[in-house]
Amino acid sequence: MLTTIVLASLVTLSLPQEDVLAEARNLIESQQFADAVTLLEGAGEEFEVALNMGRAYVAWANELAAGGAPPEDIQVTLADAKPFLAKALDRAPEDQTDAILAELGQLLLYGLGDAESVKELTTRILEEDSENGEALYLRGCAGTLDFWNAFQAQDESRIEAAYRRCEADLLAADQNLPRARVQPWEQLAWLYETRGEPTKAVDARIIIIDRNPESSFDELYRLSLRYSYDRRFEASGKALEKIVSLSARELTTRIRNED
Repeated sequence: MLTTIVLASLVTLSLPQEDVLAEARNLIESQQFADAVTLLEGAGEEFEVALNMGRAYVAWANELAAGGAPPEDIQVTLADAKPFLAKALDRAPEDQTDAILAELGQLLLYGLGDAESVKELTTRILEEDSENGEALYLRGCAGTLDFWNAFQAQDESRIEAAYRRCEADLLAADQNLPRARVQPWEQLAWLYETRGEPTKAVDARIIIIDRNPESSFDELYRLSLRYSYDRRFEASGKALEKIVSLSARELTTRIRNED
């Protein structure tokens, strides 16, 4: 191991940084994550180095997860990625800031389960740029976790407060992200369904399909069935009407396949 580290350090010192980065990316693509990390450790403090270090650790953690590694090993590897992606965000060129913010936010929220750090990070960004769609979206996603925790605890006051904050952030995110980005509406559809607002849940799914015609009808059809069983016929009928308007054959096929 020591020999590998020494050799990697010598390679790092003897190559131009762009060549070191290119080789590191090749190592990551070929799933030689430990070698990529070792190579990058002596490559400097610049944005590209930090970004590739963070991505190497995330890819490494994904490989561990796919291979059935113990959860603690996966968490440690993801935690190793965090400071590098944070450094990359601080040093990112302006045209790459949102993309790096998205990577770091996804790591914190869904990799490490750290919603508080996401809220702190995005709130700080929004204090300087109140219309940053990526930050609004990530804060809305963190808000869904607050809402879910309150929902599980059946704390109605916390549920309502978390719901309103989350909804406001996601709606604002939608206004400030490209129209093709339907992720805020995916979150809103889940939020409305969980909160018990059938028509708003169906409306959210219709917006997703309208903006992305290649979307599956699965969720909209599922809602039509659920709200039919629940005797919420306005919402159920609205979902069915939308499916019929786009593909009556699709609806007929699905009904024929029901038990």
